[in-house]
Amino acid sequence: MKNLSLVPFWRWALVLALLFTLGVFILGALLRFWRVHRPPMRAVLWTVGAFIAGVVVTAFGPSLVNSALSRVILPEHRWEVARVASPDGTVDAVMVGSGCGPLCSDTYLVTVVPKGEKVPTDVERYAFSADDMVDAQLHWKQPHLLAIAYKKARINDFRNLFYPFAKFGDQESWKYKVELRLAPSSEGFSYLENAAQ
Repeated sequence: MKNLSLVPFWRWALVLALLFTLGVFILGALLRFWRVHRPPMRAVLWTVGAFIAGVVVTAFGPSLVNSALSRVILPEHRWEVARVASPDGTVDAVMVGSGCGPLCSDTYLVTVVPKGEKVPTDVERYAFSADDMVDAQLHWKQPHLLAIAYKKARINDFRNLFYPFAKFGDQESWKYKVELRLAPSSEGFSYLENAAQ
């Protein structure tokens, strides 16, 4: 495929000029047709109204249907699986379970929050996300080193550094950091039937 950024500017200008000319030609033809075959005003209003309704349904329909389905048929619920205070007592490591009933698997999320604070609702504030997790545990190895232990897990997302006090624009809040490490208890486990695949 050709890289479009390498196409010279004059070619883009020519294409745009041709498209503009074509648009003006089509608009002129439509206006001439309109003058000759002017429909009744009621038909025009129905056509414009139908067009606007179609645009509104196209723009907002999918999100409204998704919202209704997620609230009525597959409502998400979260529960705290484990909360472990750091050795220095500054932060808590929290594991949260998230599920939507029997039709989807449970997801396990891990975050680090200031001591005693609620867990965030925004998924971006979690450092670890996994499905199909067995025997999940949180262990502090040191005040700034957290191990996420499990027998098996299908890991979706993982960040090994986390800043629980971070606020944009405040450099001091980024100084406290926690390193996260994965600690599988069964080293031979693989989701692949044959590890060579």
